Amino acid sequence: MSGVEDVRAALEQVREQINLARTSTATALRLVEEALAIVAEVESDHHETITPPEAGRARGDLDRTLESLTGSEQAVDAVLSRL
Repeated sequence: MSGVEDVRAALEQVREQINLARTSTATALRLVEEALAIVAEVESDHHETITPPEAGRARGDLDRTLESLTGSEQAVDAVLSRL
């Protein structure tokens, strides 16, 4: 293999791992949102808030992670297209 082929192969692996991470993060975000919907239903029957304050932060962190992973994948694709 030439140096360029080695780099291309490595970047293909990077892209695959980023895609797996993005899929896992999207699943985690969906599950957090489902859990928060369940908690909201339970809260509607109670007089106090039971949603943990960290819940919104978790959702935001997962959203930002998805954006970052998407940007990373685009950057890898840009490098691959130049090889």
